[in-house]
Amino acid sequence: MNQTTQALEHASVRQYCKVLRMPVIGSNFVRLSEQAIKEQRSHIGYLEALLTMERKSAIVTQFRSASAMPSYPG
Repeated sequence: MNQTTQALEHASVRQYCKVLRMPVIGSNFVRLSEQAIKEQRSHIGYLEALLTMERKSAIVTQFRSASAMPSYPG
């Protein structure tokens, strides 16, 4: 695969992640794909790692939102 094709694929995945509101996957898919290759993980293992990261981030965001103290006018 040449660099132009690879750059277009990366841009496309990032755009899909933005539209689908999956920022963690959009930010980490290249790094995790390289790691998956080194560790000889399957496609499913790679996908599972991406989805796990996204879900953990969503849980943290939900927790932070739920634990935020409401401000009352003084």
